[in-house]
Amino acid sequence: MPIEMNSMISRFLILIVLISISCKNKNLDETPMWNASNSDIAKWKEDALTKGDTNAYYNLSLDYMDSPYDSFLETALEMANKHEYHLAFSDAYDCLINIDRNYDEHELKPLSNENRKLAIDMLKRGAAKGNNECKRKLGELYLEGIYLEEDLEKGNELIKESQ
Repeated sequence: MPIEMNSMISRFLILIVLISISCKNKNLDETPMWNASNSDIAKWKEDALTKGDTNAYYNLSLDYMDSPYDSFLETALEMANKHEYHLAFSDAYDCLINIDRNYDEHELKPLSNENRKLAIDMLKRGAAKGNNECKRKLGELYLEGIYLEEDLEKGNELIKESQ
C-alpha cells in the first residue's frame, strides 16, 4: 500500500478511537434538556398572564411541550385574548385541534361547533397580528372552503403573505 493510504487509515482509526473514548461514559438520560422548577413555572405564568411577558410565555410553552394539549390551552387562550400575543393565537389553535385529533380526517372536524369557531377565530386574529403560521392555516381553510366560505383570492393572498 502506498504511504498516503496507510496515513489515511491511521488517521481514520485514531478518529474512531477518540470518538469511542469521548462517548464511552456519557449517559444522556442523566441530564434533562429542560428542568424547570414549579416556582419557575408559577413565576413565568404570572409574568406572562399578568404582564404580557412574551419571554415568560415562551418558557411556559417549552415546559408544556411534552404535556397534553389541553393543559396549555387555557394559558394560550388567555395570552391571546388578554395580551393579543400573535404566537399565542397559533398555540391556542394547535391546542384546540390536537386535543382529540384523528389524523384520518380534517383537523377541525372532531371539534365541537363552539371550539371550531374559537379555533378559526384564533387563526383570524393571529393572522391580523402578523403570525405567518396563522396566515398559512387560514389561507388553506379559505382555499378548501370547508369551514369557511371558499375564497381563492383571499386564501392565496394569505398563503403568499405567510412565506
